Amino acid sequence: EKPSKPIIIRQVDSTPDSMLLSWTAGYNGNLDISEYIIQIKRQNDESDLILWTDAQTYSVAVSSVPYRVVNLHPGTQYMVRVKAKNRIGFSDFSHVFVFSTKEK
Repeated sequence: EKPSKPIIIRQVDSTPDSMLLSWTAGYNGNLDISEYIIQIKRQNDESDLILWTDAQTYSVAVSSVPYRVVNLHPGTQYMVRVKAKNRIGFSDFSHVFVFSTKEK
């Protein structure tokens, strides 16, 4: 069966232009997780509606967790969500977590 969504995303480290992210996997569906998909976008305070169409999307190997997202802006809040993939398919996305890069 498909995996469950990752449970908790943590910001392990932050610089002005990157953040190191880790997460806790959910149930794997009795199959090995083959990859994770991370979506990250700048937090938009203007609307309650979150559109992920303009999000940066990364495919992450299981062996690459924790994963460093680069080319970010200093002192900026970002929304992050993650989903898992196994041989059957993708989980739903995790809850959205908000993290900030450091000021320059």
